[in-house]
Amino acid sequence: MNNYYDQLGIEPSATRDEVKNAYRRLAKKYHPDVNHGDPDAESRFKAIKIAYETLYSTTLREKYDAKQGIKQHAPNGDTQSKHANGEMSNHGFDPAAVHQTFEQFFGFNPKTKESTRKKGEQQKKNPLDTSEMFNQYFGRR
Repeated sequence: MNNYYDQLGIEPSATRDEVKNAYRRLAKKYHPDVNHGDPDAESRFKAIKIAYETLYSTTLREKYDAKQGIKQHAPNGDTQSKHANGEMSNHGFDPAAVHQTFEQFFGFNPKTKESTRKKGEQQKKNPLDTSEMFNQYFGRR
């Protein structure tokens, strides 16, 4: 059982969550506190821990897979890396939400430089003018 995937009982296409769940399941079974004085359980637990640490870390897993000749995996568990296909994974990053938050906070569209304030609202030259807030708390001197 030198293969880390076999030690954890998972497939090479397993996601990080599957790696973590397999480790937790086996750690409960072979933990030295549960198996007092059993040297086989202790050595098995150490091997499981090393396998988990290697497969859960994306950089260590890529190195391990390359060394073992296993096809590279994307962080989501796909068998082909999106980076190899020319597609970048955004890992839950939503550019539209960031753009909208930027507009709400700064008061203008960063691409067009147009104000997003309504016509009835008082337009300020600098939407982040903090002098009013400063004067409110510290007063004018």
